[in-house]
Amino acid sequence: MPGAFADAPTWRENGIDVVASGWRGMMGAHGLTRARIAYWQQELKDNHWAGNFENAAQTRRRPDIEYAESKVMLGELGIVKR
Repeated sequence: MPGAFADAPTWRENGIDVVASGWRGMMGAHGLTRARIAYWQQELKDNHWAGNFENAAQTRRRPDIEYAESKVMLGELGIVKR
């Protein structure tokens, strides 16, 4: 990561073989003004977040995808039944 986290070691660099991430969502109506788009782009930059656009259909599928991925991972850890 850039900025304040540039020198922070990753989990793997600390000897823990894991990749973890999280996401946030912002939804906006069609036709957002340039000023509003610029505001959210600055939020991404200030918080070191990656931007990704998903259309309505992709956004509706997102919870199912996240659920399926989490179920597999937690099952492998023995936390939930498969």
